Amino acid sequence: MVSTLELLVFINQAVYCYSLMPLILENKRLKTARGLSDALLWSFFNALLALTFCFFCLEMPLCYRLSAVIQVMLIGVLIVQRFWYDSFSYKKLLAWFYVANLLGVAL
Repeated sequence: MVSTLELLVFINQAVYCYSLMPLILENKRLKTARGLSDALLWSFFNALLALTFCFFCLEMPLCYRLSAVIQVMLIGVLIVQRFWYDSFSYKKLLAWFYVANLLGVAL
């Protein structure tokens, strides 16, 4: 049986995951991601990767682990939208930083 506290935590995590969806859909509708800061995406992506790692290593409840994975995927979608829709001068350099970051996490 699920306790009330676990249910509230699950609802909280679901709402937190849902909060990124309007931004993703608005970027898709406008075909631009210019309002997104590269520093924000970079820090949010790294923070969520660290949280995912911690949640799985510490064997946190399922709602935390599931929420962290979903949030990493949603931030990944925002990053892909940033690269797909917008052109900027340091695009290749930033792409290499993301690749190096992912390789570092994988190791």
